[in-house]
Amino acid sequence: AVLPETAQVVEKKENEHTSPISLPTTTEESLQQSLTLFTKFPGVRSGGVVIPVQVTVTDDISPYPEIYSGMVDFTSDENGILNASIPVNIQLLPNSVNVHLTGPKHLPVKYAAVTVINNTVSVGEIPAQAGDLPINGQKDMVVDSHDLETLEALIGSQKSEDLAIADLDYNGKINAYDRALLLKTLLESR
Repeated sequence: AVLPETAQVVEKKENEHTSPISLPTTTEESLQQSLTLFTKFPGVRSGGVVIPVQVTVTDDISPYPEIYSGMVDFTSDENGILNASIPVNIQLLPNSVNVHLTGPKHLPVKYAAVTVINNTVSVGEIPAQAGDLPINGQKDMVVDSHDLETLEALIGSQKSEDLAIADLDYNGKINAYDRALLLKTLLESR
């Protein structure tokens, strides 16, 4: 609940006229700041790509370790670097945080004890692995032959529902490059 900017306090003494006194109060807005995240997803090589990502940011030292959890739209720059700002309702960010990211076609990835500099966190050193396809709207948290078979069956398609499943590089086509990204994940996970 958002608190009012000021609270009205009315004091009344016997036989005295009442008058409101305005006292400043703390609002959620005054505690809110943003944390900017930078990351990289394999295959994203151009600007303007928007990818919804499940984000959880925690710290290990506060009594309330979850700083943020929710879906965030990341947008790529001309080099394919994804960034997003998330609201955080704390007065002071810790010096380091844990970041958990799960892309719509990616395996979950956890970055532990990432340094926060000027309310910014960069976690692109180890990008999320592509290929956990949302088959029938569900991901199984593994990249396997079922994902590969699904992608191969969709190669050449430009239907939006197929792109949402298997366009791993977000270029509007399902092609051999998407297959190569999935195969790379398969080989790395063995």
